[in-house]
Amino acid sequence: MAGNEAEHGAIVRNRDLIDVWIEAPRGNRKQVVYEKILSLIDITDEPSKHLKSNIMKFSQLFGLKMANKWQKVGQSRNRLLQNQVYWLDKIIYRINNDSEENTSSDEEQEPPCRSVGRPRVPFEEASKKTKRRRVAELTTDRSANELQFAVNVVSGSNHSEVSPQIFSFSTAEALALMVDLDISVRGPENKAIVEANKKRIQAEFRAKLSLIVDKPKPGYGSSNDGNTARIFFHNPQTSSDITGVDRELIEKFAIILGVLASGCAIDMEKFASLLEEARNWYIHLYKWSNMPNKVHKVLVHGCEIIDAFCLPIGELSEDALEARHKEVRKHRLSHTRKCSRTDTNKDLMRDLLLTSDPFISSKRKVSSKNI
Repeated sequence: MAGNEAEHGAIVRNRDLIDVWIEAPRGNRKQVVYEKILSLIDITDEPSKHLKSNIMKFSQLFGLKMANKWQKVGQSRNRLLQNQVYWLDKIIYRINNDSEENTSSDEEQEPPCRSVGRPRVPFEEASKKTKRRRVAELTTDRSANELQFAVNVVSGSNHSEVSPQIFSFSTAEALALMVDLDISVRGPENKAIVEANKKRIQAEFRAKLSLIVDKPKPGYGSSNDGNTARIFFHNPQTSSDITGVDRELIEKFAIILGVLASGCAIDMEKFASLLEEARNWYIHLYKWSNMPNKVHKVLVHGCEIIDAFCLPIGELSEDALEARHKEVRKHRLSHTRKCSRTDTNKDLMRDLLLTSDPFISSKRKVSSKNI
């Protein structure tokens, strides 16, 4: 059998394989290219195991490169023939008469092709959207195991199996995926992990703290409100056990939020020290994840924002606005014109300005309450 392979001297170029790759169904391209290579090197008998393995490897590599270039030329055969002349004429597989198998060197650099429009951004520097677009065909045609095998072949690794730790996350990392933090690996394999972890967290909060977490409410928002947050931070150990987030970090965040909402003057020196301590602890624990923008704003720029206001930061909350909702409804119903929206809003604003005047407010009779 080996002698039969050695009798023939044959070469295979990329140009010889493009037509069968284009015409083949997406899910069967690798096998079609493999059979085409066998026919080009004129193997009539059953190929040896070594030769079969090599041809299969090069058919996979050709498929990956062809898919990339096919996407680059806008899936146009004429543009492929015009712009990729050097690559098409490149020898990818050769069997010499002395039975030695040779392949083209990957170290040989291709000359730049004729470009149209802006220069193509390297894959490593492209945005996530561009990367997803470039690999769309690969991810459609191939499974995760096939893509991982191709990566191992290109990198020279002999391991054909997908490493299990690629899709293995700790409780905290799964939580980060659920709340949409930046994890390097995303995909269908992670959806089951995230969904299962989310359901577990919701069930445990319901059982241990009687909290309904991240559930939509009919008519408005979700169940994640201020009361939910207060109970969460008031029970740091239980919250840590359920979510996997560090208990000490939860306690630090609870102190910071309590200080900001207190409405009292803040000792900026001590508060800055607290923010720095919380920031360093967060980075130490979760350096694998990008810090959310809102957390960054508080931990890094919190003191600067507080210094920019003359009143304590807690006095600038929305409590005063929310307290007037009842009065707004009353004034709009009983003391505004209904002939047009403009007149309604004008009358409403006049009443609100009058009732919020300090002098008029001081003349208001305050009813005594039994305590």
